[in-house]
Amino acid sequence: MAIKDLPPAYRDRDSSAEELFSEYSSALIAKNFEVLDLMFSDELMIQRADGSWNDKLSFLERPTDLRSFAIDNPVERRGVNVIVARFDATGEYSINGTEYGTFATPMLVVFEWAEGHWALQALANFNRPQ
Repeated sequence: MAIKDLPPAYRDRDSSAEELFSEYSSALIAKNFEVLDLMFSDELMIQRADGSWNDKLSFLERPTDLRSFAIDNPVERRGVNVIVARFDATGEYSINGTEYGTFATPMLVVFEWAEGHWALQALANFNRPQ
């Protein structure tokens, strides 16, 4: 796969963090790991409230089982080549076989514009297992 195979939002410099994260969530629900691999920077770091974490390789080897997802109250800040955003997320999902709460919890994401597309650099999920 190539950059041309990314969803249009990832190739549009004017996309919002909400649009980018929605595309990420859709690819994760669809289990489209080839697209997720393109969406992630090689430096990707994911941190969770329970202390667990992933880098790009370990996440793609054992991804979150996301079944539904919604975003509310997005707030983003933009730099020349970066978007930092926070929002409240609600979803049905499990991580490493553990179910997580379906109530709204804060998330923090960082996207970087490089080589003509956005890439997810960092994600912090403040939800706790049920």
